[in-house]
Parts: sequence; C-alpha cells; structure tokens
Amino acid sequence: MGVMSSSFAGITITQDGTIIENQYISGQVNVKAHNVIIRNCELDGGGTSLYGVSSKYYDSNGQPYKGTLIENCHIHDYGVGVLAHYTTIRRCNIHDSQTDAIKARSGCLIERNWCHHLGKKVGAHADCVQIRGGSNIIIRYNHFDIPISQTGGSGGYKSNACLMIQPEVEPISNVFIHDNVMEGGNYTVYIERQEAYPIHSVKLHDNLFGPDWRYGPLAGQGPPWKERRVSIDRNYWFDGTFMAINYWDNDNK
Repeated sequence: MGVMSSSFAGITITQDGTIIENQYISGQVNVKAHNVIIRNCELDGGGTSLYGVSSKYYDSNGQPYKGTLIENCHIHDYGVGVLAHYTTIRRCNIHDSQTDAIKARSGCLIERNWCHHLGKKVGAHADCVQIRGGSNIIIRYNHFDIPISQTGGSGGYKSNACLMIQPEVEPISNVFIHDNVMEGGNYTVYIERQEAYPIHSVKLHDNLFGPDWRYGPLAGQGPPWKERRVSIDRNYWFDGTFMAINYWDNDNK
C-alpha cells in the first residue's frame, strides 16, 4: 500500500501501510499513520529541517500511531535525526545533527544504529538517544560514537551523552539497554530522576564502554540505584576490564 517511487521533499504520511524505500528525501517526514515503513533512504535536512522523521503523533481519539519502521537509512544534517514513539529504528547511520540523534518515548526499539558527530549547534548538549519519559523501550546492539575529543575539534561538535534517561515530562520505566558499544559525552550514560516523576526498572547490561569521555562513564541523581530498581550488570571497558559501575546497584554483578 502507498509505495513511493521517486525522490521528494518533506512529506506527511497519512495512509496506513505506506512504504517509502530507496529514495533521496530532503526535508522532514511526518508519520501520521500506522505501520509505515521508511527503508533504504537518504534523508538530508540541509541544516535547516527540524526532524528527519517525526513519528510521534496521535489520532483524533488521542491514540498514538504505531508500527513505524525506519530501517537502513542515512539521516544527516537535521536539528534532530528522529523523534519517535512506538517505532523501530534499525541499522541507521545518523550524524551531523544540530542536537540529538534520536529522541525516543514509549514503545521504541532502537537497534544496530551508528550515531556519531552530533551537536553542531552552538551551545548544544547533544545525545545519541534522549529519553525524557515513556516505558517499554529497548536499546541494543548500537554503536554510539561521540568521543569527547570531537568536541571543539573539526566541525565543533558539542556532545553530552550517548544515553540521556531523565524523566522530565513523565515517568520512565521498563528500559532495557544491552550489548551496545558506547564512547563519549560528558558522562556516557545519565540515569537521573527529577522530583516530579519517578524512574524505575532500568537495566544497563552487557555493554562496552570506551574511555574518551569528560567526567565518567555513568552518572545518576536522585534516590539510590537499588531503590529505583536500576540494574547495572556485566558492563566492560573496551579492553575487557570489568567496570566498577557494575557494583553501584549493590548486587555485586
């Protein structure tokens, strides 16, 4: 249904089951339909468009559109690469955003992506994945590649974190982060609690961390890790060394 067959500028998709593949797209793609596929495309923001793909919309009954798949895409030079809920983002190369690569909310699966060279905007605090609220999110097998040595170098990239998990707009729960390769940021991973909203049931397991960050591999604020049901296990440095952060949740794994 709804297969697109030519290059085009920004578009709003309103037909369920639309497929866009093998295209060059300039401008923003808005997904206001169920089960949309965007595959094997280059999305070029030209440094002016806000989002590469915005798939965080609701129907007239207030229900979220679901089932979006963004796969094997090259997404670059946007304000933010992808804004999404109930979306799979798979095997995408996302770079040269003004700020973040991915802003994710409930129901997202983020896997096998390469996010790099982020934060071109003056004063940016760019994240590979930023979660400000939501539940049932999986982040796995990605390469988050924003070493702090890029900051102030060629291109003036201003990175903040590979993962920013901070419940600023609603609670965060059931987030599983595993088997990623991550390097960079002020802290590589932030897991923080705001006073207004709780954060719990977050698992940070089996990831590899690089050493090229500003302050450390992991930061968190609020109540103790165990109280928030944050599990930190079997994470290693690139050289195979077991990380001390694995003991922060007090289960000694």
